[in-house]
Parts: sequence; C-alpha cells; structure tokens
Amino acid sequence: MIEEIIRFGIILLSIMCAFFVYNDAQRRGMNAPLWALLVFLFSVVTLPIYLFLRKPSPSRSMGPVESRPGPGSNISDRPRQRGATGICPR
Repeated sequence: MIEEIIRFGIILLSIMCAFFVYNDAQRRGMNAPLWALLVFLFSVVTLPIYLFLRKPSPSRSMGPVESRPGPGSNISDRPRQRGATGICPR
C-alpha cells in the first residue's frame, strides 16, 4: 500500500516537472516537447541538465539598464512651456 502511494507521488512529481519544463522551454524558444519528455522519463538526471543548458529568458535579455538618466530626461532639465505654471487652472 505505501509503495503504491510512493510510486504515485513520484509519477505526479515527474508530471509536474515535465509541465514546468514544457512551459519554460516553450517561452524560451527551445524544443519543449523533447525536453518535457526527457524530464518526465529521466527527471533526476535531465532536470538539472535542462536548468543548466536553458536559454536566457526573453524578458531578461534586454541588456543593461542605465542608472543615470540622460540629458533632457529629468523634468527639471526641460525648458518651460509658455503658460505652464504647474497649477491646475480650475
């Protein structure tokens, strides 16, 4: 009885890992079905390999963010427009 519960838990964990890898690989432009199948069948070995070899996330590959704004980006550096008092007219 306890062995069946452990087997079920291992299979459920493998399915969850494969689902995670499929979604992650698809978002990163990798071969998602192949990675998911490999992780489902050989999860102990393949999951760490996938996590090491996966491509960078598209949202994180945009390059460095500059810490200092350039000239003209600060509102106090912009020239004042005629009639702009900073007070609501109403």
